[in-house]
Amino acid sequence: MPPLAFKSRVDAWLVVVLLAPLGALSWQVLRETSRRPSAENWIVAAVAASVIGLVTWLFAATDYTITGPDLTIRSGPFRSTIPIASIRRIRASRTLLAGPALSLRRLELDHGTYDVAIVSPKDRDGFVAALVARNPAIDVRDA
Repeated sequence: MPPLAFKSRVDAWLVVVLLAPLGALSWQVLRETSRRPSAENWIVAAVAASVIGLVTWLFAATDYTITGPDLTIRSGPFRSTIPIASIRRIRASRTLLAGPALSLRRLELDHGTYDVAIVSPKDRDGFVAALVARNPAIDVRDA
């Protein structure tokens, strides 16, 4: 089977919650650095730019790819691979636990002995169907 890629669903409120403070921080840092260009201000500006770059990378590159027997979860610079055969259960969730999910419309994937992966594919039904097609033993609950 060819690889299947699923983009993360993105909640608009999450964009606002993350980008509004970063925008305010950027404005303040740029204003202060232009008023008083010092080494310390340039360091703060570089750190702020790095944080903004990381958040942008997370939003631009959070996806879930099914390749052969594995599910690869990618969120910016972070990656993890889960053998699809190890997935025991998929259930709908609105957990606030951190995970590579940009929406509160999430799925919890129980895999391994005690591991849980939290994802939020835009095409939820297609994602679940693709996993179940590769591992029919997955218990799907309210997904």
